[in-house]
Amino acid sequence: AFAPYDGPMRFYLYDRDRQTATFLFVHRPELEGLGLARMRPLEIPARDGLALVSYLTLPAGIEGEIPPSPLPMVLSLHGGPWSRDEWGYEPTHQWLANRGYAVLSVNYRGSTGFGK
Repeated sequence: AFAPYDGPMRFYLYDRDRQTATFLFVHRPELEGLGLARMRPLEIPARDGLALVSYLTLPAGIEGEIPPSPLPMVLSLHGGPWSRDEWGYEPTHQWLANRGYAVLSVNYRGSTGFGK
């Protein structure tokens, strides 16, 4: 499976002997070709100097990590130490970005894969 940040997940069948991939299907075909927002990986320094792995989604058409003018922002928190946020297509981020919001997801320490 190939999961881009700005569209539906695409599934392929990989032939190891021939080293070729054959396209199978898209999990959400209605999203193909739409101008969705880009999710950017970002590391935010914590007060103790360690980096917090984060993901920033800005409305479509905004390039770079800093928008040209201030935007309202939603801080998206995942459900606890047994989970984490990941890079890729996130429907809620896309919905909010489509309405002009910046969305920030932070993997705080204790998130799965980020220490105790």
